[in-house]
Amino acid sequence: MPKQEGTTPFQETEALYRRLIEDWVGEDGAVDPAAIEVPQCSVDRALLATPEQALARCNDAEVAIATTTFGALPDRFVAEPIPTQPVQPKPYELIVVFVPEKQNAAHSHIEVRQEGSAEPRKPKSVMKQRIRDEVAATMRVTHRKPP
Repeated sequence: MPKQEGTTPFQETEALYRRLIEDWVGEDGAVDPAAIEVPQCSVDRALLATPEQALARCNDAEVAIATTTFGALPDRFVAEPIPTQPVQPKPYELIVVFVPEKQNAAHSHIEVRQEGSAEPRKPKSVMKQRIRDEVAATMRVTHRKPP
């Protein structure tokens, strides 16, 4: 389970909703890893929004909602050791941050940070793709705009 920040704690079973464009929606309800923005990906939290409300906030290009839960998200990503380097890269962590906005009280971020850092950080391409793959694998398309 990832770490968290914000004034209202996330519960392990709390749903998180990600708005998707058509290119990110798989035929079988899977979510394309391209839908996961790194180092910071916007989601809405179920404590303050329903999936229908998240879907209603979709812009013209967004067509669906993918759902995961806070507890389903991976917490840490460790890079493969590099034998020729004396100092190894620090692991990356996922931090779910509650950041409500005036127009969206449920707004939150899934952030990628290097261990010990207070700011989001974009990892190198191999690690970035691994993070996108693993986060997307926890999500399923649950709601779509009507055709």
